[in-house]
Amino acid sequence: MCSIAKTRNNTNVTSHLSFHVFVLFQLQADNLRQQTLHQMRRILTTRQAARCFLSIGEYYSRLRALSNLWASRPRE
Repeated sequence: MCSIAKTRNNTNVTSHLSFHVFVLFQLQADNLRQQTLHQMRRILTTRQAARCFLSIGEYYSRLRALSNLWASRPRE
């Protein structure tokens, strides 16, 4: 196998591995979020939970804005 074909194959394997690691990370993060939400009723008062949800909403709003800025950045 020539050097270029080996490099492409390694790049392809690396990108597949990176994708699967990312998916696994996402699944674990989703599971942790779900467990936290289920436990929040026991841990927090109603007022604290409401403030928490407002904070989470604000965080996601800022994260979306940052993501949009990143996606619209000039490419080299």
